[in-house]
Amino acid sequence: MTNLYYLDANVLITAWHGYYSPAIAPTYWEWLAEMANKERIFCTEIVKEEIQNKDDDLAQWIKSNPCIIRRLSDNSHAEEIQEKVRQIMVECPTLVNFKKQKSEGDPFVIAHAWVAGATVVTKENRLSPKNRNMNIPDVCEHFSIPWLDDFGMLRELGVRFNIYHRSS
Repeated sequence: MTNLYYLDANVLITAWHGYYSPAIAPTYWEWLAEMANKERIFCTEIVKEEIQNKDDDLAQWIKSNPCIIRRLSDNSHAEEIQEKVRQIMVECPTLVNFKKQKSEGDPFVIAHAWVAGATVVTKENRLSPKNRNMNIPDVCEHFSIPWLDDFGMLRELGVRFNIYHRSS
């Protein structure tokens, strides 16, 4: 079976504004677009909306690569995804903090991956069992859904980057 991946917004945001900035690593973004075209890497439309709220260059990249987005309304498993979101919210209510409008898309990322048999990719870490809040990895482990960070995804896919240095 081919591995499929659903990306949390923080994976794209952190990479774009940091270690895989297009100014430094344009091939990373070309690779992501290629993997989206091959239907291996996805984002939910809520992740798209979160990114497009900033209206920056990353928002333009998402807009120019619509194949990466999996819309709930276009999904033949929409009812099942919605049921999984409800289950996540009942069993793991501290995943979302509505007062701070934080992580509202997280249950959808997890539910899409769960229904698709995909892996969730996030920059979040597990929280201490003593912490009453939950992050994506905590919820994924609760439901036995595979998760990893973006570096783990690259390792799993066997991605290797070559450095090209343009001399002055």
